[in-house]
Amino acid sequence: MLQPGLIAYYSCKALGDKPVCVRIDPGVAFDWTDGVPDDRMPEGDFRVTWEGLLCVPHSGKYQFAARAQGAVQVSVRRRRVFPIPPAGVDAGLPLEAGEHPIRVEYDAPAGKARIHLLWGSDSFASEVVNPRFLVHQAEAEAPVANQLIQQRGREVVERYGCARCHPIVGVDRSRKPGLPMPHVAHMQPDWVARWVRNPQAVRPGTRMGAPGGTPEQVEAAVSSLLSLVHLCDSYGLIDSRWRCGQEPDPLDRANLDELVRAGRTRFYELGCSACHAPETPELIDPTRGPSLADIGSKWSKAYLRQLMCDPVSRHPTGGMPGYKLETEDVDRLVAYMSTFLLKRQPGDTRETLKDWPTPPRVDLRPGQSLFDPDVLPAEKAPIRKRFCYACHSPENTPVDGPQLDPAKARWTAGCLRPDRATSIAPHFTLNPTDRAAVVAFLGGRPKTASPVASGEVAQRFIDQTLFCFACHKRDGKGGEPLARTLAHYLPASPSATPDPILPPDLSGVGARLVRPWMLETLAGNSPSNRPWLEVKMPSYGLSEVERSSIAVRLATADMIPDLGAPREQGISKPVEATAATLISTRGFGCVKCHFVGAQAYQPTSSAPDFTMATRRVSRAWFHRWLSNPARILPGTPMPAFVTPVPEIAGGGLVTQKEIIWRFLQREAAQDKTKSGPLK
Repeated sequence: MLQPGLIAYYSCKALGDKPVCVRIDPGVAFDWTDGVPDDRMPEGDFRVTWEGLLCVPHSGKYQFAARAQGAVQVSVRRRRVFPIPPAGVDAGLPLEAGEHPIRVEYDAPAGKARIHLLWGSDSFASEVVNPRFLVHQAEAEAPVANQLIQQRGREVVERYGCARCHPIVGVDRSRKPGLPMPHVAHMQPDWVARWVRNPQAVRPGTRMGAPGGTPEQVEAAVSSLLSLVHLCDSYGLIDSRWRCGQEPDPLDRANLDELVRAGRTRFYELGCSACHAPETPELIDPTRGPSLADIGSKWSKAYLRQLMCDPVSRHPTGGMPGYKLETEDVDRLVAYMSTFLLKRQPGDTRETLKDWPTPPRVDLRPGQSLFDPDVLPAEKAPIRKRFCYACHSPENTPVDGPQLDPAKARWTAGCLRPDRATSIAPHFTLNPTDRAAVVAFLGGRPKTASPVASGEVAQRFIDQTLFCFACHKRDGKGGEPLARTLAHYLPASPSATPDPILPPDLSGVGARLVRPWMLETLAGNSPSNRPWLEVKMPSYGLSEVERSSIAVRLATADMIPDLGAPREQGISKPVEATAATLISTRGFGCVKCHFVGAQAYQPTSSAPDFTMATRRVSRAWFHRWLSNPARILPGTPMPAFVTPVPEIAGGGLVTQKEIIWRFLQREAAQDKTKSGPLK
């Protein structure tokens, strides 16, 4: 069976020829100038060998090259294709359509390591080998399975926040996975009690560990947590009328059913179902986001509305983005989500705060909060002993739990123990594969971690924190979570289509978007060039450094060689004036799908706003895209510019594409189209 990516073996001269780490790399396009590929590798020169199969789509002659600092050797079908021997001539290697063995060896100099694997043929210009053309045989993983599983182990450790309690070499401790503790004051006591007793029963697959210990010890933890809620009520810190059903409910009106229906529609239009699917919780990964199948039993409607308006500031490290929603949309979403309640068994009783003892009031010093760990030591002792504040601290401060020594650790005890009752430590119900991955990862940790290249950190952030590919496709993969749930949410009719909802494919986005637009997009501030698209790019509250590192990583992965665009050349103003003809139906027919300016938009338009092109995309990508769109984005309806328009600019195709670019680049292009679309 074929699996995506190449098997990569990383070794260091200082440690011998044995690989320090082995992993699956989707492609060969990296910049390691500011760090090492993996924190287990010491700083200095290193060597990488990639092995796998090259998927050749069409028979023909192919040329191979590499842009790198350091020595590179590329072999295809056990024949060296780069560098070409001094006496040889690069006429190209004949390859039949299908899979062919490929091996890339790279000697990387310390502090200068950078590499891009390129190929080209008669049918396309030289380009970085896209990950969709690189695979490996599944059985090739067997000899290095223990090292490969460490990749998965890191993902699990970071997703579950293990380093919040246990300092682990090379693992970031700053991102807590849970809501800050003060949020509990706005939760229904009945939901809190059930959740703390058995998180898996409330939300199967959740990351939340069940509190360990005897039933009496677990009840003590529930009591100490709800004592804080009691105090919040007695201090008047929250409007507690909703606890007894007395909260004024602006949604309780005659058109509530219509609000719920509209909220359901807006829920899938915004793409919420990529991470949350209250109607079909079995279709999502619960460790990425809660299904929300019980959300109506957890929060009051008033507080749920506050969370929807500004989730980033209320839980900065939670991964929930903000959408800048209108008030009407918030009401609709709250109405819809409030319909999902805890599933109760016959005879279940609803617990209220009256079922729990009221703690004595305490005097708070200026600046103190009820949720500071040292305010109520007696009442909160069970919470502190269980390190609840590791994941739920108000100030995002990790706790100093026991140090993990891989050489001495008993993996049948602690958080990974099979029996919940033998310890008060949290009990995580990892599946056998993830449990083995965690053990392998912790066992392979070095004594000290080397600084990792920013591109590696950014890629992990894209994959594991932002979950970009839950919605977007890229290089033939991704988008499955959103597509699966949309199949349920979309109306059941022959004309139903997800196209107005599915976000754009991110293949080649690092080369496509210019850096200023990329940064604004990551901040959630760029205007939409697709008015028909219901789903919008949200804001994740990323720092400037995080946005910049993501943009650099994507640009590195999608680099276009310098020959991607023709050299600037002189074009006379009379010739530039022919641009309107080139994009009209008398030329290339661009306006059949694209609209030109907001006032010219038509509901039948199916392609982005033309006037935003030069603000969004690079000139090199523009020329390459027009030459062969399907090469960059397979399946696109965009045709290739193959035949020039006669009698314009001497019939030169390259010049005609440049004329269109310059026309779109001028501010005057928008003024010329305010009266309506070009014909």
